[in-house]
Amino acid sequence: MKRRVWCFWALLPVFWTCGDGPTGTTDDIEQQYLFEVEHINMAWIPRWVGSVIERDGSVYAYDRSEVGWPRTSSTLFAEDELRDKYSVARRLIGHVDADVLVRQFERIRGVGDDFDETIRLCADAGVLTYRAWRYHSAEGLYEPLTLREEGDVGRRNTSDAAEALAEWLRELIPTLDGALAMPFNEGLCTP
Repeated sequence: MKRRVWCFWALLPVFWTCGDGPTGTTDDIEQQYLFEVEHINMAWIPRWVGSVIERDGSVYAYDRSEVGWPRTSSTLFAEDELRDKYSVARRLIGHVDADVLVRQFERIRGVGDDFDETIRLCADAGVLTYRAWRYHSAEGLYEPLTLREEGDVGRRNTSDAAEALAEWLRELIPTLDGALAMPFNEGLCTP
């Protein structure tokens, strides 16, 4: 009998964690911008469009095709720089449920910097980039984490978290009403 009770107490933490969702809420997310899907193509007519997912789950489309974006930094971005980037032709196109958003946000910390070989895929298709933002709160700066690229060049971040996030974004974006940057069909301009 004592052995059964001991086994129960030893396994109790496992039972508590099985099937549990994320432990935080969107209120625990410190950064404003979480994910971005962006398509840039300057081959024939300038096209710079995308979608951004914010901490409250709102998904906005933006269109910088006619104005570009004169960034002031190269690898880290201040929040006001990103706010400027996402402000042109900004419109609400969807919403991500809080539990899904928190679960996907928690994956950002597991995104590594492990890429497969960059390959030339298509011509004049531009580059579609799936990105997560890692926030450095001490400096108040955002670090872009490339998850996947499609189009003229193809590249995959092969860390488990990056691949899961890229797949989630590839499935989410087509379900939004009015997304401008759509995934390429698998096998066509995709790594």
